Amino acid sequence: MTDLVLTRPGASSSAERHWSHLPLGIGYLAARARQQGLTVAIVDAKILKHSSVQQTAEATLAHNPRLVGISALTVEFASALKIATLLKGHHAPPTVVLGGAHANALPKESLTASEHLDYVIAGEAETSLATLTKHVCSGTQPEGIPGLYCRDSGNEIIVQAPVGFREDVATLPFPAWDLFPRSTVYPMMTERGCPYECVFCSRNMSRKVRSRPLDNVTEEIRWLHRDFAPDEIHIEDETFGLHKERTYEFLAWLADFNRDKGIQFKAQTRVDTLTPRMAAMMKNAGFGYVELGVESGDADVLARSKKGYSPSQAEIAVKTLSDAGIKAWVNFIIGLPGETRESIRHSIELASRLNPNRLSVAIIVAYPGSEIYQWAVSGQNGYHLLTRDWQRFDKYLTSSVEIDGLSYGTMRRYQFQMYAETYLRNRRIRDLAMFAWKNRSFVRPFLNSLTQKERNIATP
Repeated sequence: MTDLVLTRPGASSSAERHWSHLPLGIGYLAARARQQGLTVAIVDAKILKHSSVQQTAEATLAHNPRLVGISALTVEFASALKIATLLKGHHAPPTVVLGGAHANALPKESLTASEHLDYVIAGEAETSLATLTKHVCSGTQPEGIPGLYCRDSGNEIIVQAPVGFREDVATLPFPAWDLFPRSTVYPMMTERGCPYECVFCSRNMSRKVRSRPLDNVTEEIRWLHRDFAPDEIHIEDETFGLHKERTYEFLAWLADFNRDKGIQFKAQTRVDTLTPRMAAMMKNAGFGYVELGVESGDADVLARSKKGYSPSQAEIAVKTLSDAGIKAWVNFIIGLPGETRESIRHSIELASRLNPNRLSVAIIVAYPGSEIYQWAVSGQNGYHLLTRDWQRFDKYLTSSVEIDGLSYGTMRRYQFQMYAETYLRNRRIRDLAMFAWKNRSFVRPFLNSLTQKERNIATP
C-alpha cells in the first residue's frame, strides 16, 4: 500500500491545458511527507494529460492508497469532487482530503459540498497533511491539526486548530520532482507571502512575507541544475525583489553561477518594485522574461483596485526592462472596480504604447477569498455573481461575474480588441499570426465564446 497519493485534476479547458506546469505546492507536500517516513506517489492529471476523471481515479487507486490528497483550484473543484466520488466507490475506499486554493478560501463550504470528502485542509499544509496521513495509517483519530476541517459526532463542520502559515520556510525539503515526469522547466520560490492588498487576489500564502535564507535558495538552484538539468527555472515569488539588498546579493551570486550554464530564468514583479539596477542584474543572471501585473491603464481603476501605482510607472518599468535587454510579459485585467468602456480604452491605449513582448488579457474572476468575491456575492460596488458553477471561474474562457454597465459579452469583446489593437497598431502582423497559431487551443474556443450569451445570474 501507498501511504499518501497526491492527485491534481486534469485540465477542464483547452486554455487551462495550455498553461499546465509542474505544481510547486504538491512538490512540497510530497517532499515533506517523505521526510516524515511516509510512502508517497503522485497522479498529476494535468501533466499526464488525462482525458477523464475516471482515468485519474483509476490511476490513483492503482497505488492502493491509504489517504488521497486532492489539490484543486476553484475552477477544478467540481472535477475534484467527481474524483473523490469515484475513489469512495471503490471496494477499498481510501480516506480523501481536499486542499489547494479553493479549500483555503472556502473550507467549510468545500467539505459540506460532498459526503465523499473526509477532510479539508486550509493554509500551508506540509506538516498538517503529513500528520494526518500518519494518523490514517496508524488508525488513530487526528486531533489538533492546524487547518484541518472535519465533521464532529453531530455531523457539524469544525476546524481542529487555527489555520497555519509556516514561519520556518527554510526547513522544508526541496520539492519531490523525482516523482513527476521529467521537465525542461522547473518552478521554485525564494519567499512566501505578499504584503499588498489587491482586491482580486485570494491571498493563499498570507500577507506576511517569509523569506528563505539565500544559502538555502542557492543550494536549491545547484540541486536543480545537477539533478534535473532544466532549460528554464521560474521563480514563483508573488513579487520578486521585495527586499532590494537581498535581491541584489542573490542576483550577483546567480550571475556568477549561471555564467557558463545558460539557464533561462523568469520571475514576476510589480512595476513599482523594478529598478534599473535590478533589471541590469537580472539580465546578467540570465533572466529572459519578467512578468509585470500592469492590470489597467486607468489611474482611478488602479486606485480602486488597491494596486498602489500609476499607469506611468508601468511605462517606466517596461522601458527599464527593454533598456536592460529583458523581454516584458505584461498582464491586464478587464472588469476591475470602477471599470467603464472609457477606462478599458485607457488600458488598450496603454497596452499599445507598452507594446510588450508578450501580452495576457484576462477578464475579472470573483475568486473565493478575494474582496471582489465578497462584493459579487453581496451585490456591492457594482459587481454581480453570474454563477456558482465553479467550473466557470476561468479568467479566459468563461464567466463568473459582471460589473454594472459592462456585460460579460462586452468585456469579452474588449479582451479580443486589446490583443488585436496592441499587435496591429505596432505592425506586428506576424506576431499576431504566430500568437494565434501557437495558442490555437485557446484562441478557437475564445473566438467561439464571443458569440455566446452567458448571463445566468446565481441567487445568493
